[in-house]
Amino acid sequence: MVDVKHSKRQQGNSNRKKLTIFGIIFLLITSAFPLMGTAETLPQESHLALDSLNAPIEQMPSNHFLEAPLSTNPWWDTNWHYRTIYNVTGVGNISLSVNFTQLLRNTLHVNNKTFDNTTIVIVRFYPNGTNVVVNATWFNESTNFHNRTNARGTLIWRVAASSLYHVYFDVLENRGTRNPTTENPTLIASGSVHATVVTTQGWWPGYTTSFETFYPPPKTLDVQVYTTALATNLTAQVLFNGSLNFTRPLNTLDSLHWNMTIKNLTKIGDWTIRIIGYDDAGYQTAPLTVGFYIGKPDLVATRIDAPNVTYKGSNITVTAHLIALNTTVEHVDVTLKIDNLNVATQKNLTIQKNQNKSVELPWENVTKGIHNVSFTILYHLDSNLGNNIKWKLVTVEGVPDLFVLNISVTPTPVNEGNPVAITALIRNKGDGNATNYTIVLYCEQNQNNQTMLYIQSKNTTTFDLKKNLSTNITLTWPKTIYGKANFNGEWAIGIKILNNTQTPDKNITNNKKPLYHVLRVIAAERNPPALTNLEFLSSLEVGDQQLIRVKATDASGIDTVVISMKTQNKTYVNATMTAIENNRYEYLFTPIQISRYDITITATDLSPNKNQSIITGYFVVTADQTPPTITYYGVNPLKQLPNRPVEIRCIVTDYSGIRSVEVAIQFPDNQVETHVMNNPPSDTKYVYEKTYETTGKYGFTITVKDKLGNPITTDEKTFWITDHLDDTDSDGMPDDWEERYGLNPYDPNDASQDQDGDDITNIEEYQQGTNPIKKQAYSSEIMDRLQQNWVYLVTSLIVLTIIILLALYGLRRRTP
Repeated sequence: MVDVKHSKRQQGNSNRKKLTIFGIIFLLITSAFPLMGTAETLPQESHLALDSLNAPIEQMPSNHFLEAPLSTNPWWDTNWHYRTIYNVTGVGNISLSVNFTQLLRNTLHVNNKTFDNTTIVIVRFYPNGTNVVVNATWFNESTNFHNRTNARGTLIWRVAASSLYHVYFDVLENRGTRNPTTENPTLIASGSVHATVVTTQGWWPGYTTSFETFYPPPKTLDVQVYTTALATNLTAQVLFNGSLNFTRPLNTLDSLHWNMTIKNLTKIGDWTIRIIGYDDAGYQTAPLTVGFYIGKPDLVATRIDAPNVTYKGSNITVTAHLIALNTTVEHVDVTLKIDNLNVATQKNLTIQKNQNKSVELPWENVTKGIHNVSFTILYHLDSNLGNNIKWKLVTVEGVPDLFVLNISVTPTPVNEGNPVAITALIRNKGDGNATNYTIVLYCEQNQNNQTMLYIQSKNTTTFDLKKNLSTNITLTWPKTIYGKANFNGEWAIGIKILNNTQTPDKNITNNKKPLYHVLRVIAAERNPPALTNLEFLSSLEVGDQQLIRVKATDASGIDTVVISMKTQNKTYVNATMTAIENNRYEYLFTPIQISRYDITITATDLSPNKNQSIITGYFVVTADQTPPTITYYGVNPLKQLPNRPVEIRCIVTDYSGIRSVEVAIQFPDNQVETHVMNNPPSDTKYVYEKTYETTGKYGFTITVKDKLGNPITTDEKTFWITDHLDDTDSDGMPDDWEERYGLNPYDPNDASQDQDGDDITNIEEYQQGTNPIKKQAYSSEIMDRLQQNWVYLVTSLIVLTIIILLALYGLRRRTP
């Protein structure tokens, strides 16, 4: 298509078609409106209902679903294909910079089409659903405006009130009758008006057909769809169990109403129809998707809940549990039957696919006897009627009459904290057996110990008792207490059998009984523990360990010793102290804050009263002033050849952290170099490695500073660079030879010295093989050498003799 670039006045004059008004009436249905683009967050002051514009897809947990966003903002005119929705607040004339080329390309994915800048229409949307066209508008094209490549300009319109405003626009390639908009070029921005983009969206399709959750086979489906704008093509993808089965185009006579017929659906399973629409410009709608099941559902009764035993005349609730397999099912009835007689029904239930459903059914005024209680699922299209029923037997007893005959107590008196057993004699004088009844023990101190309110429960249990029988039931008060001082340890006792709709009693006046002036509790000691010998450091540095000790004693023994510490900024530490020997307790603590720490230690004894004592104190934690700790430093190797690596290492720790580790190396010529030692992340080992050319003795020290600037420097250590590893000081004399004669293997100057004063230097003595510490005459020296080397001399003579003998032997053999 040839690029279009001309004025709106020329386009308006050339347009000779008559203005036609189409009345479009849309049925109000919950349709699928695919939204394009993303909406900015709306300001809080907006009073408009906008949630529906960005509503999420609602998909039922079944095979039946309608996959598309919901919208309450209807499309204004089927001749326009795209719109941007603004949330506008205020009153006046609003001016917005709009780049329609970007909206078409980036948001709507409509590329290389010709923007129709003469037919922009702005429609105000009212909360009641009414659309009203705004008459005062103007789109002022930019200087370099181009319909295909740069459709950019300023859009101005009059805002009468805060509302949603829909800006409808289109491209020339799309079908439809769009008359030029009458504009007002005199409009200028005015008033206090603000706008936020809600979304930019294109037209969408929607189903007119109402779908069921399932269809028995064979099924012929007549699928009808409408589009909110004139469309070019609608194509349906039909999927079976998630895989594409076939594709089919939809038919239309007016580009707005579409239909297709799918015949003879017989394959049992989940079917999905996905419809995608296109317009002439190539805009593609989001898929309009619906799912359903071909086949029949299988409704399964999974469980029935009802009491095993109940009582005549009571009202109970029976709970039916069921599940729908294959598909969601609507209009399901569930009926409760007692001995095959219908007594209750829940109708028109919806059972979601693969979701357990519970249905409560009332059974009123039950009659005595053993009854068959069942529920039945009623649905005429169920594929398997054999699993629609669940039943159980329920025994309905006559109403018991439980009578508390007597109460006994043992032991009495009882020491505080010890248990006491109360035994009640119960008789069932009623018409039925009592099952799972609850009996409660009460112990109270009321007015003059002559009243029982049955409110201070001490223990409870359940029991069964057949009619016309008696039984003893014992309940224990596990830890007795002395109670109020004016009662002198005396307690009233009460036994009561509880009643409700599931545990009725024919005569409730005799199912409880009090007992007075029998139970007496002897008071336990009330002396608090003794806390003494509190020990701790009154001041320490942050990161140092604080060992807190205390002595706790009590005649009954110590249950717990708890320490609580509070800093000035309200930080709390609570812990249980550890028991050690001789009634001592301790707690080891490492403070991490510079602050005053207030200590509270609470000791609780083992008496029934849990008597307590408290002791307090405080200590102060100051800043770290301690230098780092160097646990190791050294060099490897101690002797090394020139140009071979030497590694200096150290291991350093400090609570505040390490700021720097530096090594100072003194060379043989006394020059000093300082280097930073490196360490891997989260490691305490620091390393510096280097090669050296000059032979001789090297010294080094390591200086470490923590993050607070506290320094520490090591003593000096040494290493050697030598030409021969067996001659450390490189003086020409091996280390072991120097050590043998008392020379210093680490002093190169002793090579030129004359240790024995015989005018022969030590190096010459080594080279001649003489003793450097023994002065000798020439003859004596010869004898000394013979003594030192007699083994070599004797060996040489023996070898020479053997050679001569072998030579003579050879000559004799050659003589004829």
